[in-house]
Amino acid sequence: MNNKAMWRSAIFLVVLSLALAGCGQKKTTTSTTNTPIKVVIEAPYVVENGLKVYALKLVNGLLDYKTMTLHPGDRIEIRLTSDGQPVDFKFQEVPAASTNGIFGTDINTTDPGGTYHLVCVDRECGSITVTVPPGTNGNTNTTASNTNQTSTTPVVSQISKAEMQQVPAGTTFGPGLTLKTTTAFNVGDQFGLNVVGTFNPTDLLTYAINDQAGVQVIAPGPNAKLTGTSNGSCCYGLPSQAGNYTVDLLINGVKATSIPITLANP
Repeated sequence: MNNKAMWRSAIFLVVLSLALAGCGQKKTTTSTTNTPIKVVIEAPYVVENGLKVYALKLVNGLLDYKTMTLHPGDRIEIRLTSDGQPVDFKFQEVPAASTNGIFGTDINTTDPGGTYHLVCVDRECGSITVTVPPGTNGNTNTTASNTNQTSTTPVVSQISKAEMQQVPAGTTFGPGLTLKTTTAFNVGDQFGLNVVGTFNPTDLLTYAINDQAGVQVIAPGPNAKLTGTSNGSCCYGLPSQAGNYTVDLLINGVKATSIPITLANP
């Protein structure tokens, strides 16, 4: 065999060996699976008799929703459960917490707004970012024609009548619901307020609760805006221990009246 033939034979063998090596390899196809990414969803709500009710729940021990927006003028109630059982929660930036897994308040039109974080009281459960847009800060003055003066004159704010309504634990709000006016409550109840009196448009109502020794056991809670002469709001927390207490009602941080109550074990 001459040199030219030998080179051709060698090249043929090299090409053949490469081809055989390629055929012997197992081809693998890399497949990618698109893992669904849970979109951060605004917590839903239902409206029950003018009340916006947020029914939150823990899923695998964590809050199922991550954001919530509350608007000035809203009457809200937030409920949290895990496997059907109530879970108490709090707001990290303000002294506000649920009672038996339920928290209710009014978002005032004068609310300065802010961002808060809702977390569980007795366990790690993640958090929900709660955003409240700034309110109107009461800048809705009515002016008389051809003058720069407002048509309203400030009055001496006072409460002439105050009543508390019992909101038993597990109450479902809806059309036709009636609440009992009383000063006798059970541990786990919440309460609603109805106040009658003389108020200014910028007046804010808060409440605090003291025990028999005069020690404040619940600090002043969320504000409720006072409008007109009669105002109703709901729902507020009570102490967790049975006993006799006094509920102080404050207008703009100043005590206006007090209501003695009793709290019994159910």
